[in-house]
Formats: sequence, structure tokens, C-alpha cells
Amino acid sequence: MILQSFSPVAGPRPAPRALIVPGVVVLVLMAVEIYRWGPELQAETIGFYLNATDRLWTALPVSEQSPLSVWSRTPLQGLVNLGLPVLLAQVLALGLWLLFGGVTLWQARKVTLSFPMVYALALTLLYWGRPAGYGFNYLELILAPLVWPGLRGWQKPAFLTVVASVMASRWWAFIETIRGESLSLLTLQTASFPWETWLVLPASWFLLLRAAALSSVNARKV
Repeated sequence: MILQSFSPVAGPRPAPRALIVPGVVVLVLMAVEIYRWGPELQAETIGFYLNATDRLWTALPVSEQSPLSVWSRTPLQGLVNLGLPVLLAQVLALGLWLLFGGVTLWQARKVTLSFPMVYALALTLLYWGRPAGYGFNYLELILAPLVWPGLRGWQKPAFLTVVASVMASRWWAFIETIRGESLSLLTLQTASFPWETWLVLPASWFLLLRAAALSSVNARKV
């Protein structure tokens, strides 16, 4: 809804009440629930969040992480695995998410976004911003129909090759897991090189922004 509110629309812009009212209701319900916990549980919760990094397995050195940690391939853990201090990694991960989100909103001001495009962009931002996550399921299936119409010439076979390779890598990882050769489940990423996080996800986000811009240009020509 935030993306759609930034996107230009034909005619008068709808009132923001549809976005504000649910947000206020959610915040009130959260406040009531936290108040219901009582002082002791509230203090424990605050203490947990203030010292959360002491309990995060993502903060462990790569050599000490469980094989299951390969399932969590987020920018935060990727930065930790590069050897950055946890606090610095958290700040950088948040900064990267704000950068991606800010650029997306800035571009949304210039183009009219369809619901499928809004959903796809929101999904990439979710995958990029979450502190822990287990793969990028369905990303290529949502990406392909939106990006395909804007591709020309050699771009189409190149795009199909990349998408098919990413999908095949996930099936290969699944087969390895079934055979007991690894615990990678649905990704061939490793803790030392999360290539889907640093390459596939940003590239998908960029292609979606490009597709949105091309779609808006084509719509104005009609």
C-alpha cells in the first residue's frame, strides 16, 4: 500500500485512510498486549532485545555455525560471515534495506505500478530486510512474468538461462539433502559465499524496477 501511495494515479488520489486506520489499530492492539504482559515480562522482553546479539547463532563465526545456518541467507548474516562485528553488520544491513526501500519509493513516484509489480517489489524488499530467512522461494516465478515483456533479442535467452540455472541449483540442493550429502535443503549457497543474497536478489530487484519503468513508458505511448 505504501508503494501504491507513492505511485502516480489517474484522477484524484484516494484518501490515505485505508492505510492509516489499519496501522493505528495494529499499534493499539500491540500496546494493549504489551501492557497485559505485566512489568516482569515487559522487563524480560526489553532485556532480551537489548542483548539479542548474545543469543543469535548468526553472530557466531562461520566455523562454529550449524550446517542448518545455510538456510538463513540474509544480508545481516552475510555481513557477519564476512567478519564484521555484529553491531556494525546490523547497522549496515539496516542501511542497505533503507537504501533499497528509498530507491524503490523514489522510482515509484515516476511510474504507475500494477498490483503484481507492487507485490513483487514488496517481496524483494522483504527478502532483503528480514534478519533471518530461509531462501528466496518463488522469487523467480513472480519475477519472470513481469520482466519478460520488457526483454529484447539476446536478453530473453540470457534471462531464461539464468532463471533455469537458479531453479536447477535449488533442485540440486534438495536432491543432495535427500541423499544425505548436505543440509542445504533448497539452496547451494554457503555461509562463506551467499551468492543468491549478493547477486540474485539485488539483480531481481533491479530488473523489476526496470520493468516497471518500461511498462509505464509503453503505457504512455498507447
